[in-house]
Amino acid sequence: MFLSAITTRIAETKEIHQVLQLALLDAIRAIQGINPFSQYTFTNSKGSTITYPVYSWVYDNGRNNIGTCIEQAAKAAAR
Repeated sequence: MFLSAITTRIAETKEIHQVLQLALLDAIRAIQGINPFSQYTFTNSKGSTITYPVYSWVYDNGRNNIGTCIEQAAKAAAR
């Protein structure tokens, strides 16, 4: 009985921890600033005017999306 109560409490604590992590990520997303490059324009090799996006390792889930971010930047630069 005692072990079951401890196991249940540990599971509840893990759930609370996950909820807090999600809340923290939401808070980080809410305070993300503007793109510092949005006030500048660049011309790519095809002559098109573009604004390069900025990627956040945390907000954009960098560990899983780094390849996508690089691809998007390369396409924007027409490479």
